[in-house]
Amino acid sequence: MIRTLAMFAVVIATADVMATDAPIFEDQVQKVFAAKCTTCHGADRAKRKAELDLRSIGAILRGGESGPAIVVGKLGDSLLWQKIADGEMPPEGSEPLTDDEKQIIKSWLDAGAKSKSPQNAAVDLTDAERNFWAFRELKRPELPAVKNDSDITPLDRFVLVGLEAQGLSFAPIADGRTLIRRVTLDLTGLPPTRAEIDNFINDD
Repeated sequence: MIRTLAMFAVVIATADVMATDAPIFEDQVQKVFAAKCTTCHGADRAKRKAELDLRSIGAILRGGESGPAIVVGKLGDSLLWQKIADGEMPPEGSEPLTDDEKQIIKSWLDAGAKSKSPQNAAVDLTDAERNFWAFRELKRPELPAVKNDSDITPLDRFVLVGLEAQGLSFAPIADGRTLIRRVTLDLTGLPPTRAEIDNFINDD
């Protein structure tokens, strides 16, 4: 009796460990998809095959032209796994999934396709996509040091540091006559009149 109870306890403990160790989409599966699958099933809709996006659990459940890519809790009914098991994903000519990568996906599906995000969430950005400049948090950058910092704006520093690296600098500051000529030609397509030049130059 004691031996039976002990064996039963071991089975329960093992099941708990397996449940705890079940792959999570964001921790293991997403990395596999990013490395092997999102070239054809990622952010670029022009290149996306069968309208299937594998970047988030919500997108996977929505699926593509053939419907949901997975059926939670039903490995055999999950179209994604059928394609992987039959060797159709990734397609011929692409880098194949390793046995370990297939096992991660299979274990993830077997365990109920666990994810940290809600199943109805919009597509989550990967770390690489989130690091794209347009998605980064706005922060005031440190002003770069330049050799000649007289009469320049903070924005000028970012231009000047690149020029100085090439042994260059800004052109000399234009005089009033040049400035009025530039702006008038730019806005009207005609040179300024003498009266306009005199008014601009004499305006303090």
